[in-house]
Amino acid sequence: HQDMTLIPFSIANKTYPGMAKFGLLEDMEGQFMAYLVKGEAGDVAKLKYLKAIKNKVVEAFIKETLNIDSDYYLYEQNDHYYMSFKPLIDMKNQILRMGIYLGDIVKKNFIPAHHMFKAHSLKGLFKLTYELDDKEYDQYISGLEIACPLGNGYVQVLYKGFAVGYGKCSNGRLKNKYPKGLRRMI
Repeated sequence: HQDMTLIPFSIANKTYPGMAKFGLLEDMEGQFMAYLVKGEAGDVAKLKYLKAIKNKVVEAFIKETLNIDSDYYLYEQNDHYYMSFKPLIDMKNQILRMGIYLGDIVKKNFIPAHHMFKAHSLKGLFKLTYELDDKEYDQYISGLEIACPLGNGYVQVLYKGFAVGYGKCSNGRLKNKYPKGLRRMI
């Protein structure tokens, strides 16, 4: 595009001539990004941002489930609730997911999404986490309940340090919330 100028930028003290490959791990498939400026310097249109919302039910769930010290932005799209740690640019309905998919409100109750508990950007922020051993992992991905020595509430379920899903701990039992379509049949 002749009306665009590629601008050099730096990430982690490395300067790139305008484009960089980055990812979670070195030498793995990642994403590409470029810093582009449209038109002459100072001719850039001011970006418009999506309007963040407030929702007491969703915010209470976040407070119960996550240890978040920083600000976050809450968005709603087609009755689905999303969270982002940065404001999102309004792309005129061309956004597939508006941040981390948290879940939905059904009959005035918040139902969390499997995606939330697997989101890499929330790693280390869950108040309750449970590490499965090999036997419990087989039970969990088969959809069975397992013993839960934690307090009551939603729990991020881990296996060998990786998030595999979530459950709800109640009275010493972890109610399995692993999606039925992903479960392994015994």
